[in-house]
Amino acid sequence: MWSRLIWFQQGVPRFAFITWLAVRDRLSTGHRTAQWGQAQYCLYCGEPDETRDHLFFAC
Repeated sequence: MWSRLIWFQQGVPRFAFITWLAVRDRLSTGHRTAQWGQAQYCLYCGEPDETRDHLFFAC
């Protein structure tokens, strides 16, 4: 199970929590905040569609 890779005794809780949010696709990316009526472009590169995959693999 993937949770054992994230929640282990020597892990830093802050990093584990962010990783857990990313795995569950719960980060507040532009894609998710667009559902609340917010802008959805990437603040780092200006791409119009900011998703989890874009932030971690394409940006």
